[in-house]
Amino acid sequence: MKKHLENFLNYLSIERNSSENTITSYKNDIMQYLESSEIEYPEQMDKASIRKFLVEINSLAPTTRRRKLSAIRSFMRFLNNEDIIEKNHALDIDNAKTNKKLPKVMSIAETIDMLNSTTDEQDRAILETLYGVGCRVAELVIIKKSDIDFENQRVILFGKGNKERIVPINKSAIDAINRHLSTRGYESEYIFASRRNPESPMTTRNARRIVYKYSGGEVHPHMFRHAYATHLHSRGVDIRVIQELLGHADISTTTIYTSLANEQMSNAYNLAHPRG
Repeated sequence: MKKHLENFLNYLSIERNSSENTITSYKNDIMQYLESSEIEYPEQMDKASIRKFLVEINSLAPTTRRRKLSAIRSFMRFLNNEDIIEKNHALDIDNAKTNKKLPKVMSIAETIDMLNSTTDEQDRAILETLYGVGCRVAELVIIKKSDIDFENQRVILFGKGNKERIVPINKSAIDAINRHLSTRGYESEYIFASRRNPESPMTTRNARRIVYKYSGGEVHPHMFRHAYATHLHSRGVDIRVIQELLGHADISTTTIYTSLANEQMSNAYNLAHPRG
């Protein structure tokens, strides 16, 4: 089984270009199942062993159980495609039910107020870019000057698994970046470079600190990504376009912004309607 698992992990790395964190997570979840169920041969991976494993981890959060079942399904799909097993029995097992909690999302007014509260050109550029592009903080800090088409307002982002996508960047973010570059006092290919070592990008930790500074720790960088997607969808941008902009592999990850946009519209209606 260890050889089959090793081949699967190599498949994730080479053919799927999965990140190291993803591969490690798959490995740990699958190893837990194999060891717990005393699986020595692929044909022992049946519905009974999977159900028994899920009972054993029943005390874990539903999202964790869903993740582990997803890892088992992916592994068995690989084995099935390689003709090592005849059927992926994990497909017959229902996912653990979860009570989906919507993430907190800033309103347009709250977002603009926070952008306008910045007192430093670099800080403003960071917040404007997070909101203007909807990028992850790990994507933000590695943006280079050569990644931005300033004239056509496009930026290349490198997401999970080093997957590349080109997205629009608005004029406010472009202007903030230009002001930052003209006043920072040092040269670097990175837009947001380490001040101690300009040849390296700023750390994600320092980028988070800058966001926390203007919110008293209540707003984290990913909330700008939530705001970006929710505000676009509430203004009519199709959810599949937002999926591409965010770099989501699965549309189900993006559909949460439909609920967030609907919730914001309902709140606005209830506050504004005379009979609310």
